Amino acid sequence: MAHLDSPHDLPQRLGHLPAAQLRVLIECFYRGRTVDEAADRLDLPVAVVKQQLRLAARALASTHARRTVDARPATEPRRSVTGPESGRPPR
Repeated sequence: MAHLDSPHDLPQRLGHLPAAQLRVLIECFYRGRTVDEAADRLDLPVAVVKQQLRLAARALASTHARRTVDARPATEPRRSVTGPESGRPPR
């Protein structure tokens, strides 16, 4: 299994994005276009291109965070969120 920070994991995460977000990412990052150029090329308002980029970034970050948490080995002990180690009093 590839490490979750690996570039090999990116195609799988990109595959879960809506088509509109993926098109904008391809124009801006793969093809190196500016937001204005991507908007012209895709016949979209600049605000929509920016919004799709933000949504795609949020979705990719969220997917990465969820998978990173899920990837913790079952044998790894959970850290206490209360008690003496956390500096918070127990509930």
